[in-house]
Amino acid sequence: MRSALVGKSDMYINTGSVFVPDARLRMNVIPIVLNVMIPFFLFMFFVTLSTFRFRHDHGNFASMIFWITTL
Repeated sequence: MRSALVGKSDMYINTGSVFVPDARLRMNVIPIVLNVMIPFFLFMFFVTLSTFRFRHDHGNFASMIFWITTL
């Protein structure tokens, strides 16, 4: 990272920093979507596993799936 004064102003040119004036922040869409959707789907899976008829009919198997996925 190289910082240098531009003219007589106090503005720095720092190409390695996020805090550059008028710099566009580029973000990857796929990791953002995955970080939002994976916890939601895991939550829905565990809610479904623990509350619906599957838990009533196959209690031990549902508990086994729950413990295996949380390890």
